[in-house]
Amino acid sequence: MQNIFKSKFMQTGILMTTLVFSIAVFGNSAQAATGIDVKTHTQEEIRSYIKNIGGDINKAPVYADTPVTSAPYAAGALSDETQQNALAVLNGVRYIAGIPYNVTLDATYISKVQAGTLINYLNKKLTHNPDRPSGMSDDLYQLGCSGTGSSNIEGGSGTSGRPLGKSIVSGWMGDGDASNIDRVGHRRWCLNPSMGKTGFGSVWGLNGCYSAMYSFDKSNTSSGVSVVAWPAQNMPTEYFAANSPWSISRSTAFDSGATVKLTRTSDQKVWNFASPGTTGADGYYNISNAGYGQTGCLIFRPSDITGYYEGDSYQVQVTENGQVVIEYTVDFFDIDTTSDDVTVNLSASSGKIDVAADSYYWSGPKITLSDSSISFSKLSVVSSDEDIVKAMIRSEDTGSGYLFLRGIKDGVATITVSLSKNAYATYQVTVGNGGGHTHVYSQEYTIYEAPTCGKAGKKARFCTGCGEKTDDTTVPATGLHTGGTATCKEKAKCTVCGMLYGDLEEHTSSEWIIDIAATAEAEGSMHKECVVCQEELEKESIPKLQEGGDQEGEKPDDMDQNGNVSFNPPAGDNTASDKDHQDSGSSKEDTDNKDEDKGSVLGKIQATAGSLYKVTTDNKSGGTVTYMGLEKSKKARKIKSVRIPDTIKIGNRTYKVTAIAANAFKNNRVLRKITIPASVKSIGKKAFYGCRSLKTITVKTTKLTSKNVGKAAFKGIAKKAVIKVPKSKLKSYRKFLKKKGVPSKAVIRK
Repeated sequence: MQNIFKSKFMQTGILMTTLVFSIAVFGNSAQAATGIDVKTHTQEEIRSYIKNIGGDINKAPVYADTPVTSAPYAAGALSDETQQNALAVLNGVRYIAGIPYNVTLDATYISKVQAGTLINYLNKKLTHNPDRPSGMSDDLYQLGCSGTGSSNIEGGSGTSGRPLGKSIVSGWMGDGDASNIDRVGHRRWCLNPSMGKTGFGSVWGLNGCYSAMYSFDKSNTSSGVSVVAWPAQNMPTEYFAANSPWSISRSTAFDSGATVKLTRTSDQKVWNFASPGTTGADGYYNISNAGYGQTGCLIFRPSDITGYYEGDSYQVQVTENGQVVIEYTVDFFDIDTTSDDVTVNLSASSGKIDVAADSYYWSGPKITLSDSSISFSKLSVVSSDEDIVKAMIRSEDTGSGYLFLRGIKDGVATITVSLSKNAYATYQVTVGNGGGHTHVYSQEYTIYEAPTCGKAGKKARFCTGCGEKTDDTTVPATGLHTGGTATCKEKAKCTVCGMLYGDLEEHTSSEWIIDIAATAEAEGSMHKECVVCQEELEKESIPKLQEGGDQEGEKPDDMDQNGNVSFNPPAGDNTASDKDHQDSGSSKEDTDNKDEDKGSVLGKIQATAGSLYKVTTDNKSGGTVTYMGLEKSKKARKIKSVRIPDTIKIGNRTYKVTAIAANAFKNNRVLRKITIPASVKSIGKKAFYGCRSLKTITVKTTKLTSKNVGKAAFKGIAKKAVIKVPKSKLKSYRKFLKKKGVPSKAVIRK
């Protein structure tokens, strides 16, 4: 069955496809280098840095905000821990190379690449120029395109998140496949001395796993580095695979006649590279002056090397215009000093694999290590003839991985899997018409074309070796309509076939609308209606107002000329008669009972200073209320700033404001500023939903949690809103408020 693992890279105006697999390298007591101006770290310095600071290469990504993969879509966000770990891995690679390793995260870059990975995930296609998914907003699409067009990107099969550390070390730093080796563009961007900022994105699920790293940053203008070599002069074996090409990049172009001489110290074997763009007896060689990060680059991969091991030493000499311009030594060492005396177990019983002659990688057998403490990255894979088939290993964790093969042309070649200097498995690989093998088909069917409500799908059994399918069978149409949004007026419309289906949605209640304002002489009335179809849903009376009460057409004493009002009602602003709550002379129990039966306002809506409150508890000393929203009056519709009070007075009783009701400010397009008092313990769902002008939110309460703040409470507020919260709750509020609809670009601070 076909598993695709690809990576792509774009230089302005140029689109290139690539499979990325690479591992970094570090040296020990390297000799002084000529023409290389990096800082060479010792082996012990590198060991210490990678173990203590360099991040966890195998750490799986985690969402802080899960992406929404159906229209209207939301990019989601990776956790801060995931971003910081990926950054640590990148800076670890740069530390090994001897270039500035103080790259930081940039919020704008993060939002761009996260949106870009979402688009590639939705399209199931790895590209720097993605098509717009159906139903996606123009803002999100343009943001994503700016991300994919400025990043190293990667995509592969599997429904779980691929560790970003592996994407960096075993992906973009590798560039050893046929699509990338001619320029090693991903690596050059990772090792660009001028990089100062970056950001990471990842989306995974049924469509596979797609990742990205922002690369087009050159904000570090004082790096002082012009020439960068990979592998570095001191290089861990865990970071450089047998099939990885060597590279030397610099700020200026290389002459087309530049040559490279590579000498292995142990046996004085020499490889000479002089013909760019070719694979000769000594291996592959090319000169790229395309400008990926740095302008020029020499790329060479020596033949007949099965791996790089502890103690290996190589001398590099570059000649340009008849003069030696660069000369240095690379010493390999192990970061992991654990013994390599382990067994490699292979799950496939057959030593023959058949692949097609195309540009895709096909999954071969699963490979496991009997000792999980051994770094899986030490495994190497070599092809006897890379003109026929190329190979790599994609590791899944520290102890297992899969062999990936790419057929180049028809023929037969041998693939050898090795650990250290010992060969553990050999496969005969036939490409195209070069031969064949006995197909071993899976017992289970795999659906490769999903059925829809009105269209049948397809399923088949696939050969475990080459992906050939058999027993092609139709899967009946589901008959289940999907997509669309129902309202109280119209059923949902299927996005596949266009039919209406399902039930009508419940009515969406408005806030209270005042029909007749209360006066001191007469009660008023108000109602709620559906904001979609205007059907009346609820009706209530408004108690008479005492002298001083706010009435329709009057301007509150505390409303300024700009429409801002502070809802701290005056002492005389009462909505219930004092006599309703007077002690009758009975016992305490009798008095409370009489309040409940005759004079209590429990459960009633009270209008005070332009706002509505619902009494939730009521006793002789006072009680609690829920803030319901603004009155539906002309003056209330102009209010831009609201300060909800800690307490209100009704009659001679004081009530604490402990909650904000669901839909309290829903779709209020005027509100710009809100203050939530310290007394509030809960906020209902969609309380501030659709308040697109709401830019400033001051939260004084420390009592909010993910459980007592309703779904989508802050969804649709201003994209760049500023939310001020108590210092003691900054960390926890940042964590869950984003899940309640706060935009990704909003700032949550103390």
